[in-house]
Amino acid sequence: MMRIKKRYIFCCFLFICLIAVSSIYIFKDYFIKLTAVRLVENLSDTHVTIEYLAVDPDKSTIHIRDLRMYNPKGFPEGILIEMPEITLVGVRVDFKEGKIPIEFADIEITDMTVIRNSEGKLNIDELRFVREAKETGVELTDVIPVQKFEFSMKRVLYTDHSKGGEEPLFRVYDVGIKDKTYGSMMSIADLFIIIFHEAIGETTIKGAAVAGIVTLGGPVFLPLGAAVMMIGKDSASAELDGNQEDIFLKSVAIVDELGKRTKTRKFQDYRIIKAVIEGHNVIIKIRENGEGACEMTVYARKFMMPAPHFASTVLYQISQGL
Repeated sequence: MMRIKKRYIFCCFLFICLIAVSSIYIFKDYFIKLTAVRLVENLSDTHVTIEYLAVDPDKSTIHIRDLRMYNPKGFPEGILIEMPEITLVGVRVDFKEGKIPIEFADIEITDMTVIRNSEGKLNIDELRFVREAKETGVELTDVIPVQKFEFSMKRVLYTDHSKGGEEPLFRVYDVGIKDKTYGSMMSIADLFIIIFHEAIGETTIKGAAVAGIVTLGGPVFLPLGAAVMMIGKDSASAELDGNQEDIFLKSVAIVDELGKRTKTRKFQDYRIIKAVIEGHNVIIKIRENGEGACEMTVYARKFMMPAPHFASTVLYQISQGL
């Protein structure tokens, strides 16, 4: 009887162990996602969300989708930076050094929203790792060193509340950073600082603390390969779903709200809207592409000089209105 009881207890214990191990396996991605969220929140002192995280142990790879970092305190609620796709390759645990090195990080970024509040402070400068780097200097030590990382970014949305007045200044910058590569990032904070620095460098936004931090950082912040070239164009384009005439009429209404419309013309396969918006001469061209959609191109110049960032701003405002 005692032997049967011992065998029963052993089987129960084994069963519990199997359930525990299975639960850890099933929920491991959840726990890793929770840890990743807490890590970035602790670094930034802001709210962070991750929609999806999966671990591929065979390839030592972590796939992350839709990581969003939100604005710090003192700024409007909303997303500061949105990363729809992150892939971490060669993730391992170095028990001897007490680190979790990452061989390669590939990061895709859609939008970064930069806000300057009424006090003249930028939201990116109020993140914890930027404040600490500015106050104490760059310290190249971290438990998660990144040997190499590559990132791409589509655009920067900028709102400036420091000028006063009812309507803040709003600009859209199509930064078009593609596969920019860096090496020897010794911390996740360094990685974010580099991303912010590169994004700001492709705009006309001034006074960001990350610029000074990167300068002090020295060779560790130098990119691998050639720098991104600035293209001297004066336009921005996008494909919009819908009927050409409907898009044209709605665009006219939006332009009337943004500035002073000077001319509209209709041709066989495209429509033209000319206007003066915030001192810029703007031309909007809407061409039908024959696939139930239209291509809109916005041209902008000020004092005869190309203004591609303002063209991007107008295009964004029209697309949002549509």
